[in-house]
This record gives sequence, structure tokens and C-alpha cells, in this order.
Amino acid sequence: MDPAMIANLPQVRDHVLSGGDVELDLSAALDGLREEPSISNQLIAAEVKEAEVTKIQSDTANMSRVEKMNYARERGLTKPREDVANTMTMNEHAAVLAGLSPVQRMNYARRHGIV
Repeated sequence: MDPAMIANLPQVRDHVLSGGDVELDLSAALDGLREEPSISNQLIAAEVKEAEVTKIQSDTANMSRVEKMNYARERGLTKPREDVANTMTMNEHAAVLAGLSPVQRMNYARRHGIV
């Protein structure tokens, strides 16, 4: 998100230029941001992702561990997430590895190209 976009909102501009004398109308400012196409697209994507997570949680709520793993494998949920795997540093990977069993460490390292 571009900070200039936020600064150009009339509600924010009035609040800042008045030195805080004009109270910031946060709901109107958020509505203004929602009207921006790039922001609304991000909000829609977040809502879709949230709906997917909710569906997975409801589907797997009463499953055993084996059933959950089969569910995840069938739907391709066992692959590393691009939004996490690509941005993690080696220290962050090491922190994750520290909490895993030896077999889990090897699987994690293989999936993330560490080994």
C-alpha cells in the first residue's frame, strides 16, 4: 500500500493539517481506502483466503490425525506455502527446525531445499 494514498485521503489530510484539532474519522478513511481498486482487490483476496481456511477447519474438526493428513495430501495442502517459504531466512528455518522431531526435520529440510 502506498503511504501517499493514505496521506491524500481527505479525512487524514484534515486531521494532520489541523494539528489534530479535527478528529480523524477513521470509518470514513477506511471507506475511502476500500474504494481504491488495489486495496479492494487485496481485501477480496484476504476474504477468499479466510473462507478457505474456515472451510478446511470445519472439514477437519472431527478427523483423526491420519484422516487430516490424507485430507491435506488429497488437496495439495502439504506443499510449502509460497508466501512463507520464499520469505523466510535461514535463521527462521532453523527456529522451525529446532521444534521438530528428527524425521520431521528431514522432511522439512527437503521440502524447503535446505538439504
